[in-house]
Amino acid sequence: MKRLGILFVAAIPMIGLSAGFQMFRYVDPVTRGVVIKPNPPKEYEWKRTAIEADGTWVLEVGAKKQIEPASLPDNVQVNRPGERAIRTPITPPIPQRPRSEQVDLPDGFGEKFANACFEGLRKSFFDPYSAKMDDYKTLRMDMDGIAVVVMLNGKNRFGAYTGSKPFHCWRHTDGKITVGEGEP
Repeated sequence: MKRLGILFVAAIPMIGLSAGFQMFRYVDPVTRGVVIKPNPPKEYEWKRTAIEADGTWVLEVGAKKQIEPASLPDNVQVNRPGERAIRTPITPPIPQRPRSEQVDLPDGFGEKFANACFEGLRKSFFDPYSAKMDDYKTLRMDMDGIAVVVMLNGKNRFGAYTGSKPFHCWRHTDGKITVGEGEP
């Protein structure tokens, strides 16, 4: 059994790196260096000029792709060559955040809700057992329901705490719970 394992490991260099996926080799137009990547350049025109022995495509990179005005969103204005530039400010709509006010809930419900939120969110951390809740606040949402904002701190891969970041759990009046980063 051990001989088969050694034979298999010895055969790996003969297969090559591109056996599992397609690789592309081309001269990067910005840095002018040779690049080998698993994807062709998206923002430039390209064509295949050769295929190497290991299956790598050799590409010739051309000019930048032109954006067609038909594919642009409605709020983007394109001036054609020879036209005078029209400066009109295009402002995107500002999303309205739900209004909230900080409240103290009876019977320690705010603390219980914050602990339940913390227990649910700690599973998403790299080291869940090192996660700690620094602070919390309970909010009554103007639109509907109660939310709790917890300040969570956890360790990264180097074992250092990264600093507290806000996360929220929002319990709507219909019973649905929304969880996310930041304040709701």
